[in-house]
Amino acid sequence: MKKEGKKSVAKGIIGITSKGTGYVTSAGFDMDIQIEPQFLNTALHGDEVEFFVFPQIEKERLDGEIIRVLWRAKMEFVGRVDKRKG
Repeated sequence: MKKEGKKSVAKGIIGITSKGTGYVTSAGFDMDIQIEPQFLNTALHGDEVEFFVFPQIEKERLDGEIIRVLWRAKMEFVGRVDKRKG
């Protein structure tokens, strides 16, 4: 873990729940770091990410934000696009 100003920056693997909240597992922390959907910054389930942890204010869980995706766990996706006028 390194410090960027007053922010603790680290690397880990993110898992994302069905509700869209992410949880990063990192060797430098005793517990997972919760990442709210607005702070995922394009990270997907299983990606290796660089993140920082927000200062902890009277909470049991650590919260953070994804800075960037270092490695994508999945590079191919299957889907369907419906093109409509309007």
